[in-house]
Amino acid sequence: MLRKFLRYLHPMVDIGETDHRPRRGRPRAVDLSQVIDAAIEIGLDRVTLAGVADRLGIGTTTLYGYVESSDALSIAVASRLIDDFDPPHEPTWTLDEVLVAFGAELRRLFVSHPGLVDVIAHNVNLPAIIDDAERGCTLLDDRGLAARDAELLHGSVAHFVIAFESVPEPGDGPPARLGPILTEAGATAPDLTRDEYFRWVLGAHVAGMVQMVESGSGPWAGGPPS
Repeated sequence: MLRKFLRYLHPMVDIGETDHRPRRGRPRAVDLSQVIDAAIEIGLDRVTLAGVADRLGIGTTTLYGYVESSDALSIAVASRLIDDFDPPHEPTWTLDEVLVAFGAELRRLFVSHPGLVDVIAHNVNLPAIIDDAERGCTLLDDRGLAARDAELLHGSVAHFVIAFESVPEPGDGPPARLGPILTEAGATAPDLTRDEYFRWVLGAHVAGMVQMVESGSGPWAGGPPS
């Protein structure tokens, strides 16, 4: 009776009956774009569904409304990064310069997002990858190349970069046992960094491929395969 009387006189006073139970509100509103943004911030090589949910302040169960699995999340992130990929290109550049710039920018994308090359290598038919290849081949086609040659050049550079970045750098384990030829090569070869070696091999690859296409001695020589 006293409690009711006090509540009547002082309705704003806490008289010990405050309900401290957590109140369930509506889940925070997010969209797929925010989910992908959070995953990119975490990093493809470290991302988990729980980590993305925690960063967004939502429950993991809520996250399943946007991506059905960790693999689906990785594919969504890779698709976004490839969609946003825009290698430099100038009309005055030679064909070699266009392809080298494409290869260098693709590697920069992989280095900036560890784990991306693995996702792409295992999902080569992603729509985003096909669309990017179409854009790249269109640039080459606009330079007067036949569609088959444009696809050959663009694809060979992309495959080279993917293969290069798929091979890890040498570790700190015991030294390899080399034969006499490799021992001599190691003693006389220039001491190149990984970046320098990449640029050198990419340039050589592009120069050889372009020469082959321009001389008509590529795999299509004598007509396309039947």
